[in-house]
Amino acid sequence: YTLMVVDGLSSLPKGVVIFCHGSGDSGAGAKAMVEDVVRTTPSSCSSKYKLLRDSGIVFEYPNAKLRPYSLNDGYMMRVWFDRTNGMDPRNPEDTASVEASAAQLNQLIDRCISEQSVPPENIAIGGFSMGGGIALQTAARCKHKLGAVFAMSSYLCDDSWVWSKLEKQQHNNNTTRPMDDSTTASSMNNSTNNSLLLSPIFMAHGSRDDFVPLQWGKSTAEHLERFGGDIHQF
Repeated sequence: YTLMVVDGLSSLPKGVVIFCHGSGDSGAGAKAMVEDVVRTTPSSCSSKYKLLRDSGIVFEYPNAKLRPYSLNDGYMMRVWFDRTNGMDPRNPEDTASVEASAAQLNQLIDRCISEQSVPPENIAIGGFSMGGGIALQTAARCKHKLGAVFAMSSYLCDDSWVWSKLEKQQHNNNTTRPMDDSTTASSMNNSTNNSLLLSPIFMAHGSRDDFVPLQWGKSTAEHLERFGGDIHQF
């Protein structure tokens, strides 16, 4: 990976935003989309983007690997993971392909830290649609506490590895931590050391999205909240 430096930033970045593209797209496509949104939305958006640039924040737009995609009749596509039985979150997660992409993105995070000297708390990871889903999956497997996680028009499957991982961690915390009168369900949930729950999570969804229904994203956000996730927007 080469960090995409904004407007010729010559020194090491102070922070990194990793933006993951949706299914069938690419890092270049995601970059064009972000820049188009900045260019065509109100000036407040442009000023915030400029503030990031002036603060030494760079954007990284990684590419998913080409892999057979079941929803495209098995043809090769640039997707972060396979969906074997359709889009519905009630279908089983293809965890093997998720693991491969999460490992790829966590390697990128490690390189930002080791090679660019960016503190993990100054790294945000997120994306659009499938890109937001893999961002949630990556953060749940990350060994660092990240600055933020964001997911737009995204969701996790009902049987996702994330839920079983968080349930296991919560159970371990609850059985090893002594209960007293001041212990609440919320404090127990937040006792997990999982990076996903330790980072603020921004989730947003178009109310008229007819491809990824709003309820799918809302259900994921509510599920994360039940584990103590710091959810913003939803």
